[in-house]
Amino acid sequence: MASRKDVFQEKYVGKDYVARGVDLILDKEVAWKKISRRARRAIDAARSLPGLRIEKKKGTKEELDLFRTIWYDANDSELGDGAFRDDQHVYFCYLNDEFVAGVIVTEVDSNLFLHYNGATDEAKKLQIPSLMIWHIVEEFHGSRFKYLDVGCSFRKSLQDFFENWKTHEYPLLMNPPYYLPKIDLSPFDNASLSSKFDVSANADEELKKRFSGRPFTYFPAGKYALYAILKHLNLAREDEVFISTTTGSPYISSCVTTAIEAVCNWNRQLSDKTKAILVIHEFGFINPEVKQLKELVKQKNIILIEDCAYAWKSGQAGQFGDYVIYSLPKFFPMQYGGLLLGVELSDELMWSFFRCLDVGKREIIRKQLPFYLKDEDIICRQRIENYQYLENLFKEEGYETLFSLSAEETPAVFILKLSRPGLANKISSRCDYFGIECGIFHHNDAVFLPCHQNLSQPHLDYIFGVVKAGLRKDGWVVPPEEIIKKREKPIAQRQDAEKRWRANK
Repeated sequence: MASRKDVFQEKYVGKDYVARGVDLILDKEVAWKKISRRARRAIDAARSLPGLRIEKKKGTKEELDLFRTIWYDANDSELGDGAFRDDQHVYFCYLNDEFVAGVIVTEVDSNLFLHYNGATDEAKKLQIPSLMIWHIVEEFHGSRFKYLDVGCSFRKSLQDFFENWKTHEYPLLMNPPYYLPKIDLSPFDNASLSSKFDVSANADEELKKRFSGRPFTYFPAGKYALYAILKHLNLAREDEVFISTTTGSPYISSCVTTAIEAVCNWNRQLSDKTKAILVIHEFGFINPEVKQLKELVKQKNIILIEDCAYAWKSGQAGQFGDYVIYSLPKFFPMQYGGLLLGVELSDELMWSFFRCLDVGKREIIRKQLPFYLKDEDIICRQRIENYQYLENLFKEEGYETLFSLSAEETPAVFILKLSRPGLANKISSRCDYFGIECGIFHHNDAVFLPCHQNLSQPHLDYIFGVVKAGLRKDGWVVPPEEIIKKREKPIAQRQDAEKRWRANK
């Protein structure tokens, strides 16, 4: 096993806290007013130099080799060994016909990223790097690009230089911290497990008031409620359940499809075999067809089931179905629990026919739920605020949400629309390595991220910072080797200690 002092011989790996990146708006009138006086003086000083000219380059291998002569690390692997990429824009500066500086910016969706800004020592003294940054503003003024992402440096002197160009800032996190947070899509966490509840409380009366006296049944999880109601309706194997979702996309959670397939068939189209309609309010966003489908089931004399697993107290969700399904952990910080509204099933049926009776969990749910029900409005408000905070961060950087949040809706997650195919897997992989649960909304080029009520601004900045760095085309998915080693070392040490303990025992 390596000596502890060997740790100090390794290269320190940092960049593992949320820092602030710098954006420079690509509007020369607005930018000139907002950048620092120091930046404006540097631009004016460099612009007045006689014999200075800036040229746009094609980005050939020869030009790349020339750029290496002024870059601080001529062997920088990120520069590549061929020509510049097609999504990069290259500008060289000459002073009295001598190459002295170069800037390379890379397209990242609706922004440009300041990838490299190199210069000779003489050019730095003459403030030419500042002029190169400003040249990008002038070149792309009025273009489709909103910002030049100047970036973030963990070296103070360089970050101080970046700050001169700030017209907007954003959270950024490059490397995973040694002690990872655990930010799940569900609000349940370690603190929730140790919470104390009033042993005299019982959710039954509270739920009767909330559901206006409609009967209901507790379940260990929402998926069992869906399975049970289909069996309770005595659907035959050849019968079908028509599934309608908020987005209408091909993706349906396997929790839904497997529950249906255990009883009958499902279809995305209405047919002569349709015996029930399942309306899913995806992630708390109201299915726009629910009212129309409510009228349809009346005409056809079939059953309407609302899947409100993610839509507890979200607008009118749950007000249309003959039966309504809720998943409690998706809204409350609870480990388990589902509700089926519309029927009260006996314990005998739950045990012998549906095979999902769990009296112990039911009693825990009854004691826990009243504690959280009193804070429903607070929970909704916090989720909306968290959603809007993330939405503003991403929107400012040029990214869109998949759903527009209406005034009545309470979001279960934040869904980020991605601009490039294959990016969802990359973002999901990166989030997982940083301790963030991230789901892929398949067929929609989108990912869903946590925004529940137990998250505060530092959590949201952490989430945004991780995703923002991953959205860059060179943002890593597989962690750098030194970070892998850093993570694996404590594991190896624990395994070694366990072997010694077993040997001594």
